[in-house]
Amino acid sequence: MKQINQSKNQKNEISVSTQYIDVLCKDKPLMVIQTKCGTGKYKFNRLGESEGQLFIEFKLIHDNDFKDCEKIAHYLGEFCYLSPKQYLYAYKHFACA
Repeated sequence: MKQINQSKNQKNEISVSTQYIDVLCKDKPLMVIQTKCGTGKYKFNRLGESEGQLFIEFKLIHDNDFKDCEKIAHYLGEFCYLSPKQYLYAYKHFACA
C-alpha cells in the first residue's frame, strides 16, 4: 500500500512540474539557440513525453534576422527538443544576460 501511495505522489509531483514548465514556456515562448550549424530562433511548440521522460519541443522560426535558418533546417531539421533541465538552464542563462 505504501508503494502505491508513493507512486501516486510521484505522479502528482510530475503533473505539477509539467504544469509549471508549460506555463513558463507559454509565457516566454521564444528562444535563441546556438547550434552546430549556426544560431536560430525557436518558438515553443508543445510538451511531450517519450519513454517516461518529459521533453519540450521548439519549432524553428525562419526569420530574416537569423541567416542560418535554412542551413539549420536542412542539417538538423525544423524542431529542437530540450529536457526541462536544459530548458531551465538556457532560460536562466538568457535571463541573466
